[in-house]
Amino acid sequence: MKTISCTIQGVSPLLQDKRPMPSQPIILVKGKPYLDRTLIVEPGRKNKIETIELMDKCHHDGKGIYLEFQSVFKTICNAGKLIEGKTRRQTMMKTFLIGIVIKPERIYIEPQQEPEPFIRPLKREDGQLVTAVSAMFNKWSLSFDILVNEDTVDIKKLKEAVELGGTLVGIGVWRPADTGGRFGTYKLTKWEINK
Repeated sequence: MKTISCTIQGVSPLLQDKRPMPSQPIILVKGKPYLDRTLIVEPGRKNKIETIELMDKCHHDGKGIYLEFQSVFKTICNAGKLIEGKTRRQTMMKTFLIGIVIKPERIYIEPQQEPEPFIRPLKREDGQLVTAVSAMFNKWSLSFDILVNEDTVDIKKLKEAVELGGTLVGIGVWRPADTGGRFGTYKLTKWEINK
């Protein structure tokens, strides 16, 4: 097994949203998003507006805001679908699934920063159009290691997948591969093979 140290730097903002989308309308008050509950009138109570905490939209702990390793792993594997394997009909996706491991399990966003609200319309499964809020990071980078089984995985094709993942797949919410979004694209800034 070889270890490859990688750093990816964001080209477009990164969106995170780990909670279900609210079904109530959302309003902005002094740049902060709020759930508008003024439409719900409860007998004997005053109408209220409930704050949305952007940190609740992010994966975070005492060290800061992070992405789980699965996000990076899925991006690389999905980019592997775009790279030819040993035959014309075979891609590198299955090879990456069994031949690489991403470390650490929590990949912290650098530099650590307060998220900004990103508000967009969203169509729910029942067809209703609601407003969604995601946590947005404008300038970001991630540093992680890829453990590679070199008997299974071609390191040149792995690097190609990491680079393609930055332009065609993306990472986070509303990325190019899943929804045709414009967020979570990146460029590879460090690729260092350690023995």
